Amino acid sequence: MSASAGYPFFLQAFGKHIWDHAPGPDAITLDDAVAGAGAAQLELDEGFYGSRWERATPAQRSYLEDMAEEGDDPVATAGVAARLGRPQAAVGPHRDQLITKGLIYSPRQGTVAFSVPGIGAYIERAAP
Repeated sequence: MSASAGYPFFLQAFGKHIWDHAPGPDAITLDDAVAGAGAAQLELDEGFYGSRWERATPAQRSYLEDMAEEGDDPVATAGVAARLGRPQAAVGPHRDQLITKGLIYSPRQGTVAFSVPGIGAYIERAAP
């Protein structure tokens, strides 16, 4: 449950892989869950997260990488711009395009957050 962050599609992916690793229909062991979770994470990295990462331009990826350094919690848009060394008005279009692409959203004025759980950790693993 915790590996899926309660996200419905992730629950299905983790459940499928855990079930596939279980030897029979009556029991799922902790070892089955660990092996299945690892396989599900690889599948999500290659497909679910990877396809989203590929949709971002290099400038948008820089924005996402900066957000990922802060974790999955909402971050201040002014802080992202400052860490990128650019005025907020200069990175605003990247923010807007990422929102349009469904990669981030604005939970409240002046902040942004990833639209799906775990993508920040994926970016930390995948970004050069």
